[in-house]
Amino acid sequence: MKKILGLGAILGVTLGVCLLANNLTAQNTAAARPTNASTKIGLLNLSYVMKNYQKTIALQGEFKEMMQPLISRQKAKQAQYEALVKEAQTKPEQRETIEKQLRNLKREIEDANNEAQVQIGKRESELVVALYKEIQDATSRVAQSQGFDIVLHYNDGLTSADYWSPQNIGRKISEGACLPIYYGNGVEVSTFVVDVLNTAYAKNHPAPAAGTAPAGTPVTPTNGVAAPSGGQ
Repeated sequence: MKKILGLGAILGVTLGVCLLANNLTAQNTAAARPTNASTKIGLLNLSYVMKNYQKTIALQGEFKEMMQPLISRQKAKQAQYEALVKEAQTKPEQRETIEKQLRNLKREIEDANNEAQVQIGKRESELVVALYKEIQDATSRVAQSQGFDIVLHYNDGLTSADYWSPQNIGRKISEGACLPIYYGNGVEVSTFVVDVLNTAYAKNHPAPAAGTAPAGTPVTPTNGVAAPSGGQ
């Protein structure tokens, strides 16, 4: 039951902590930035955006409505289970029959709980991706209008108590890196690093003879993922 009750709150402040970053893989760029060019970097507190985005608040209400009938059914089964336990205490002659009913009912409760988690988890996953895409698109538009070359997102406490909590400090120590949610042309260097690595590798590992299949197929930094909107 506790697992079901906890799922509706996932779209709150902590929702952004484990958001997908696959679509933020490195992108090809036409040319490197001039060495004297300055880079304007912005920071985006994803926790703050998630908490204050009205759609997130609306989705929390949707999850509550979605869970209510599931919770009601579970409460009814739990009450039935407790009643059987009391009955077993007052009717020892029916103990074996009641214990069998209890096992069946316990199994029903567990199955219903698992089914609810799958149902809610699927909906949650869809909404997490959709919300992140919307935030990424809005960030791209803001970055371009304000002249930012890169915007990095992070998650941090929104109140003094949250900010200085041991849990938040511990998370910063173990997960403190920012991730790009938007970047403009000329700041991505992945292809150049790959070129340097491959050039050095080729010097020590001559190309295979003609007709010999290579050990692996090189992949581009995009890895088949479209560039962030407005990013490249």
